[in-house]
Amino acid sequence: MESRRCCKITRTECSDGSAPKYVKRYYRPRGAEACAAYHYPRCSQTEEMEEQPIQYEQNCQDLCFRGPEKRISPLLQLAIEN
Repeated sequence: MESRRCCKITRTECSDGSAPKYVKRYYRPRGAEACAAYHYPRCSQTEEMEEQPIQYEQNCQDLCFRGPEKRISPLLQLAIEN
């Protein structure tokens, strides 16, 4: 069963009516082979602690993938010219 932490959290307004502040977090798109970054709509520290969005790609890999599925996207990709 997929952890709810692996899902992308979306909202346009906080519970107090204010606009969220967007910060980088990670989730696993359904059927994807790697985690993806997205702009998490942060409203308050309390809400963030309840929702527990994934802060780092490595944590996303650990939480959302089983052993052989885990892989980290390289920071750089080198092109080989012939």
